[in-house]
Amino acid sequence: MTEKPNLRNIGGAIARNHFNGIPVEFIVPPRAKVVVVSDMFVGDYQGGAELTTEALILKSPQEVFKVHSQSLTIEMLEKFKDRHWIICNFTGVDVSALGHLAVSQEIKYSVVEYDYKYCMFRSEVLHKKQTGHECDCPLRPHGILVEKLLSNAQKVFWMSEKQKEHYFSRIPSLIFSDADKHVVLGSVFSDETLGVLSSLLEEKTKQPPRKIPMKIWGVQGSQNWIKGTKETVEECARLKLPVKILQNMEPSKFLQELAKCDGFIFKPLDFDTCPRVVIEARVLGCELMLNDNVQHKDEEWFNKSPQEILECLKARPLAFWSNIAL
Repeated sequence: MTEKPNLRNIGGAIARNHFNGIPVEFIVPPRAKVVVVSDMFVGDYQGGAELTTEALILKSPQEVFKVHSQSLTIEMLEKFKDRHWIICNFTGVDVSALGHLAVSQEIKYSVVEYDYKYCMFRSEVLHKKQTGHECDCPLRPHGILVEKLLSNAQKVFWMSEKQKEHYFSRIPSLIFSDADKHVVLGSVFSDETLGVLSSLLEEKTKQPPRKIPMKIWGVQGSQNWIKGTKETVEECARLKLPVKILQNMEPSKFLQELAKCDGFIFKPLDFDTCPRVVIEARVLGCELMLNDNVQHKDEEWFNKSPQEILECLKARPLAFWSNIAL
Protein backbone atom coordinates (compact mmCIF):
# COMPACT_ATOMS: atom_id res chain seq x y z
CA MET A 1 0.00 0.00 0.00
CA THR A 2 1.28 3.46 -0.86
CA GLU A 3 1.96 5.46 2.26
CA LYS A 4 0.10 8.71 2.61
CA PRO A 5 2.27 11.82 2.68
CA ASN A 6 3.49 13.03 6.02
CA LEU A 7 1.77 16.40 5.89
CA ARG A 8 4.13 18.08 8.34
CA ASN A 9 6.78 17.83 5.61
CA ILE A 10 4.73 19.85 3.14
CA GLY A 11 5.62 23.47 2.55
CA GLY A 12 9.26 23.62 3.47
CA ALA A 13 11.86 22.51 5.98
CA ILE A 14 10.86 21.13 9.37
CA ALA A 15 11.70 23.18 12.44
CA ARG A 16 13.49 21.03 15.01
CA ASN A 17 14.21 21.36 18.71
CA HIS A 18 17.80 22.56 19.06
CA PHE A 19 18.67 20.07 21.80
CA ASN A 20 17.00 16.78 20.82
CA GLY A 21 16.28 17.17 17.11
CA ILE A 22 12.56 16.37 17.54
CA PRO A 23 10.46 18.20 14.93
CA VAL A 24 8.37 21.12 16.12
CA GLU A 25 5.04 21.45 14.32
CA PHE A 26 2.92 24.60 14.26
CA ILE A 27 0.39 24.73 11.43
CA VAL A 28 -2.12 21.97 10.70
CA PRO A 29 -2.91 22.00 6.95
CA PRO A 30 -6.59 22.70 6.14
CA ARG A 31 -7.11 19.32 4.45
CA ALA A 32 -5.87 17.38 7.50
CA LYS A 33 -9.00 16.64 9.50
CA VAL A 34 -7.24 14.29 11.93
CA VAL A 35 -4.25 15.18 14.11
CA VAL A 36 -2.27 12.35 15.69
CA VAL A 37 -0.12 13.26 18.70
CA SER A 38 2.65 10.94 19.88
CA ASP A 39 6.02 11.07 21.61
CA MET A 40 7.57 9.37 18.57
CA PHE A 41 6.55 8.07 15.17
CA VAL A 42 8.07 5.32 13.04
CA GLY A 43 10.51 7.78 11.53
CA ASP A 44 11.93 8.33 15.01
CA TYR A 45 11.71 4.84 16.49
CA GLN A 46 10.07 1.59 15.38
CA GLY A 47 8.63 0.26 18.63
CA GLY A 48 5.36 -1.59 18.97
CA ALA A 49 3.34 1.52 19.79
CA GLU A 50 4.82 3.47 16.89
CA LEU A 51 4.13 0.63 14.44
CA THR A 52 0.51 0.38 15.59
CA THR A 53 0.06 4.15 15.31
CA GLU A 54 1.48 4.13 11.79
CA ALA A 55 -0.73 1.21 10.74
CA LEU A 56 -3.77 3.18 11.90
CA ILE A 57 -2.64 6.32 10.09
CA LEU A 58 -2.16 4.41 6.82
CA LYS A 59 -5.79 3.30 6.95
CA SER A 60 -7.27 6.66 7.92
CA PRO A 61 -10.26 7.73 5.80
CA GLN A 62 -9.08 11.33 6.21
CA GLU A 63 -5.72 13.04 5.77
CA VAL A 64 -3.64 12.93 8.92
CA PHE A 65 -1.22 15.44 10.39
CA LYS A 66 1.42 14.14 12.82
CA VAL A 67 2.39 16.20 15.84
CA HIS A 68 5.19 15.23 18.23
CA SER A 69 3.94 15.51 21.79
CA GLN A 70 6.60 18.08 22.69
CA SER A 71 5.14 20.42 20.08
CA LEU A 72 1.59 20.40 21.43
CA THR A 73 0.40 23.65 23.02
CA ILE A 74 -2.89 25.08 24.23
CA GLU A 75 -2.71 27.60 21.40
CA MET A 76 -2.46 24.82 18.81
CA LEU A 77 -5.36 22.91 20.36
CA GLU A 78 -7.55 25.99 20.35
CA LYS A 79 -6.58 27.13 16.87
CA PHE A 80 -7.40 23.72 15.39
CA LYS A 81 -10.19 22.59 17.68
CA ASP A 82 -12.34 21.76 14.66
CA ARG A 83 -10.12 18.72 13.97
CA HIS A 84 -10.28 15.33 15.66
CA TRP A 85 -7.24 14.74 17.84
CA ILE A 86 -5.85 11.25 18.43
CA ILE A 87 -3.65 11.21 21.54
CA CYS A 88 -1.22 8.28 21.55
CA ASN A 89 1.89 8.18 23.78
CA PHE A 90 1.82 11.56 25.50
CA THR A 91 4.67 11.63 28.03
CA GLY A 92 6.21 14.62 26.22
CA VAL A 93 3.04 16.74 26.25
CA ASP A 94 3.22 19.79 28.48
CA VAL A 95 1.03 19.43 31.58
CA SER A 96 -0.87 22.61 30.73
CA ALA A 97 -1.87 21.23 27.31
CA LEU A 98 -3.00 17.92 28.84
CA GLY A 99 -4.96 19.80 31.46
CA HIS A 100 -6.62 21.91 28.76
CA LEU A 101 -7.73 18.80 26.88
CA ALA A 102 -8.98 17.18 30.07
CA VAL A 103 -11.53 19.95 30.71
CA SER A 104 -12.37 21.12 27.19
CA GLN A 105 -15.93 20.65 26.01
CA GLU A 106 -15.15 21.83 22.47
CA ILE A 107 -12.13 19.75 21.40
CA LYS A 108 -12.92 16.28 20.09
CA TYR A 109 -10.21 13.82 21.02
CA SER A 110 -9.63 10.12 21.56
CA VAL A 111 -6.84 8.37 23.46
CA VAL A 112 -4.93 5.24 22.43
CA GLU A 113 -3.40 3.89 25.64
CA TYR A 114 -0.48 1.56 24.98
CA ASP A 115 0.69 0.97 28.55
CA TYR A 116 -0.01 2.46 32.02
CA LYS A 117 0.57 6.18 31.88
CA TYR A 118 -1.28 6.88 35.12
CA CYS A 119 2.03 5.72 36.65
CA MET A 120 4.93 8.15 36.39
CA PHE A 121 7.13 5.20 35.38
CA ARG A 122 4.46 3.64 33.09
CA SER A 123 5.01 0.43 35.09
CA GLU A 124 4.12 -0.32 38.69
CA VAL A 125 6.98 -2.81 38.96
CA LEU A 126 9.50 -0.22 37.76
CA HIS A 127 7.91 2.33 40.09
CA LYS A 128 8.66 0.10 43.07
CA LYS A 129 12.17 -0.72 41.80
CA GLN A 130 12.98 2.98 41.46
CA THR A 131 11.29 4.34 44.59
CA GLY A 132 11.13 1.41 47.00
CA HIS A 133 7.38 1.73 47.52
CA GLU A 134 4.20 0.66 45.75
CA CYS A 135 2.80 2.86 43.00
CA ASP A 136 0.44 5.48 44.41
CA CYS A 137 0.35 7.61 41.26
CA PRO A 138 -3.46 7.37 40.76
CA LEU A 139 -3.87 9.39 43.96
CA ARG A 140 -1.32 12.03 43.02
CA PRO A 141 -1.63 15.00 40.62
CA HIS A 142 -0.10 13.07 37.69
CA GLY A 143 -2.54 10.17 38.00
CA ILE A 144 -5.50 12.47 38.61
CA LEU A 145 -4.67 14.37 35.40
CA VAL A 146 -4.55 11.12 33.41
CA GLU A 147 -7.89 10.12 34.96
CA LYS A 148 -9.44 13.40 33.82
CA LEU A 149 -7.89 13.08 30.35
CA LEU A 150 -9.40 9.62 29.82
CA SER A 151 -12.74 10.57 31.38
CA ASN A 152 -13.16 13.54 29.03
CA ALA A 153 -12.11 11.67 25.86
CA GLN A 154 -14.71 10.65 23.30
CA LYS A 155 -13.11 7.20 23.02
CA VAL A 156 -10.37 5.33 24.85
CA PHE A 157 -8.70 2.48 22.97
CA TRP A 158 -7.02 -0.27 24.98
CA MET A 159 -4.51 -2.90 23.94
CA SER A 160 -6.12 -5.79 25.84
CA GLU A 161 -9.02 -6.67 28.12
CA LYS A 162 -6.68 -7.26 31.06
CA GLN A 163 -5.03 -3.87 30.57
CA LYS A 164 -8.45 -2.22 30.67
CA GLU A 165 -9.44 -4.23 33.75
CA HIS A 166 -6.25 -3.32 35.60
CA TYR A 167 -6.69 0.35 34.71
CA PHE A 168 -10.24 0.22 36.05
CA SER A 169 -9.00 -1.39 39.27
CA ARG A 170 -6.58 1.51 39.81
CA ILE A 171 -8.92 4.26 38.56
CA PRO A 172 -12.43 3.03 39.50
CA SER A 173 -14.16 6.18 38.21
CA LEU A 174 -13.58 4.92 34.66
CA ILE A 175 -15.93 2.00 35.34
CA PHE A 176 -18.83 4.42 35.58
CA SER A 177 -18.16 6.16 32.26
CA ASP A 178 -20.10 5.26 29.14
CA ALA A 179 -19.26 1.63 28.32
CA ASP A 180 -19.22 2.45 24.59
CA LYS A 181 -16.34 4.85 25.23
CA HIS A 182 -13.96 1.99 25.98
CA VAL A 183 -12.82 -0.10 23.01
CA VAL A 184 -10.31 -2.95 23.20
CA LEU A 185 -8.32 -2.57 20.00
CA GLY A 186 -5.08 -4.50 20.45
CA SER A 187 -1.95 -4.14 18.34
CA VAL A 188 -2.52 -3.11 14.73
CA PHE A 189 -0.47 -4.28 11.75
CA SER A 190 0.05 -2.66 8.37
CA ASP A 191 -1.04 -4.42 5.18
CA GLU A 192 2.62 -4.83 4.31
CA THR A 193 3.45 -6.66 7.54
CA LEU A 194 0.33 -8.82 7.30
CA GLY A 195 1.37 -9.75 3.76
CA VAL A 196 4.83 -10.79 4.94
CA LEU A 197 3.35 -12.85 7.79
CA SER A 198 0.90 -14.55 5.44
CA SER A 199 3.64 -15.44 2.95
CA LEU A 200 5.97 -16.79 5.65
CA LEU A 201 3.17 -18.86 7.16
CA GLU A 202 2.38 -20.36 3.76
CA GLU A 203 6.04 -21.22 3.20
CA LYS A 204 6.36 -22.76 6.66
CA THR A 205 3.31 -24.99 6.24
CA LYS A 206 4.74 -26.39 2.99
CA GLN A 207 8.03 -27.40 4.60
CA PRO A 208 8.53 -31.04 5.66
CA PRO A 209 8.77 -31.78 9.41
CA ARG A 210 12.16 -31.07 10.98
CA LYS A 211 14.35 -34.18 11.20
CA ILE A 212 16.22 -32.81 14.21
CA PRO A 213 14.04 -33.53 17.26
CA MET A 214 15.45 -30.67 19.36
CA LYS A 215 13.30 -27.55 19.16
CA ILE A 216 14.77 -24.14 18.50
CA TRP A 217 13.25 -21.47 20.72
CA GLY A 218 13.26 -17.84 19.64
CA VAL A 219 13.89 -15.11 22.21
CA GLN A 220 13.48 -11.40 21.53
CA GLY A 221 16.75 -9.59 22.11
CA SER A 222 15.92 -6.26 23.71
CA GLN A 223 17.63 -3.67 25.90
CA ASN A 224 14.25 -2.75 27.38
CA TRP A 225 14.22 -4.22 30.92
CA ILE A 226 10.52 -5.06 30.76
CA LYS A 227 11.07 -7.59 27.96
CA GLY A 228 13.10 -9.78 30.34
CA THR A 229 15.63 -10.93 27.74
CA LYS A 230 18.45 -11.59 30.22
CA GLU A 231 16.21 -13.53 32.60
CA THR A 232 14.67 -15.55 29.76
CA VAL A 233 18.06 -16.53 28.33
CA GLU A 234 19.21 -17.58 31.81
CA GLU A 235 16.09 -19.70 32.28
CA CYS A 236 16.64 -21.39 28.91
CA ALA A 237 20.21 -22.17 29.91
CA ARG A 238 19.00 -23.84 33.12
CA LEU A 239 16.44 -25.86 31.17
CA LYS A 240 19.00 -26.63 28.46
CA LEU A 241 16.75 -25.25 25.74
CA PRO A 242 18.51 -24.24 22.50
CA VAL A 243 17.69 -20.60 21.78
CA LYS A 244 18.04 -18.17 18.93
CA ILE A 245 18.21 -14.57 20.12
CA LEU A 246 16.50 -12.32 17.60
CA GLN A 247 17.82 -8.77 17.69
CA ASN A 248 19.26 -5.91 15.62
CA MET A 249 17.37 -6.89 12.46
CA GLU A 250 15.18 -5.12 9.95
CA PRO A 251 11.49 -6.01 10.55
CA SER A 252 11.20 -8.31 7.53
CA LYS A 253 14.44 -10.12 8.42
CA PHE A 254 13.25 -10.49 12.01
CA LEU A 255 10.06 -12.20 10.82
CA GLN A 256 12.01 -14.48 8.49
CA GLU A 257 14.22 -15.63 11.37
CA LEU A 258 11.26 -15.96 13.72
CA ALA A 259 9.54 -18.21 11.17
CA LYS A 260 12.51 -20.59 11.38
CA CYS A 261 11.94 -21.14 15.10
CA ASP A 262 9.84 -24.00 16.45
CA GLY A 263 8.82 -22.01 19.47
CA PHE A 264 9.01 -18.57 21.01
CA ILE A 265 9.59 -17.67 24.66
CA PHE A 266 8.44 -14.33 26.01
CA LYS A 267 8.29 -13.64 29.73
CA PRO A 268 8.19 -9.89 30.40
CA LEU A 269 8.94 -8.63 33.90
CA ASP A 270 5.77 -6.54 34.14
CA PHE A 271 2.54 -6.16 32.22
CA ASP A 272 3.03 -6.04 28.45
CA THR A 273 -0.37 -5.05 27.17
CA CYS A 274 -0.39 -6.65 23.70
CA PRO A 275 3.15 -7.44 22.50
CA ARG A 276 3.13 -7.73 18.73
CA VAL A 277 6.11 -10.11 18.65
CA VAL A 278 3.97 -12.71 20.44
CA ILE A 279 1.22 -12.24 17.86
CA GLU A 280 3.76 -12.62 15.06
CA ALA A 281 5.11 -15.83 16.59
CA ARG A 282 1.59 -17.22 16.99
CA VAL A 283 0.70 -16.42 13.37
CA LEU A 284 3.92 -18.07 12.22
CA GLY A 285 2.95 -21.30 13.93
CA CYS A 286 5.46 -21.16 16.78
CA GLU A 287 4.78 -22.98 20.02
CA LEU A 288 4.57 -20.33 22.73
CA MET A 289 6.00 -20.22 26.24
CA LEU A 290 4.56 -17.13 27.96
CA ASN A 291 3.92 -15.80 31.43
CA ASP A 292 0.87 -13.98 32.79
CA ASN A 293 2.38 -10.57 32.06
CA VAL A 294 1.47 -11.10 28.38
CA GLN A 295 -1.93 -9.54 28.82
CA HIS A 296 -3.67 -10.56 25.61
CA LYS A 297 -2.69 -14.26 25.71
CA ASP A 298 -6.08 -15.57 26.88
CA GLU A 299 -8.26 -13.54 24.53
CA GLU A 300 -10.47 -15.53 22.18
CA TRP A 301 -9.13 -14.08 18.93
CA PHE A 302 -5.54 -14.91 19.89
CA ASN A 303 -6.30 -18.59 20.41
CA LYS A 304 -7.74 -19.14 16.95
CA SER A 305 -5.86 -20.57 13.98
CA PRO A 306 -3.11 -18.44 12.37
CA GLN A 307 -5.32 -17.69 9.36
CA GLU A 308 -8.20 -16.63 11.58
CA ILE A 309 -5.87 -14.39 13.58
CA LEU A 310 -4.71 -12.75 10.34
CA GLU A 311 -8.34 -12.04 9.44
CA CYS A 312 -8.92 -10.49 12.87
CA LEU A 313 -5.83 -8.30 12.45
CA LYS A 314 -6.96 -7.13 9.00
CA ALA A 315 -10.20 -5.85 10.52
CA ARG A 316 -8.65 -3.78 13.29
CA PRO A 317 -8.00 -0.50 11.45
CA LEU A 318 -11.65 -0.35 10.37
CA ALA A 319 -12.74 -1.14 13.92
CA PHE A 320 -10.68 1.83 15.08
CA TRP A 321 -11.82 4.40 12.52
CA SER A 322 -15.48 3.35 12.77
CA ASN A 323 -15.31 4.47 16.39
CA ILE A 324 -13.90 7.91 15.54
CA ALA A 325 -16.48 10.63 14.94
CA LEU A 326 -14.93 12.59 12.06
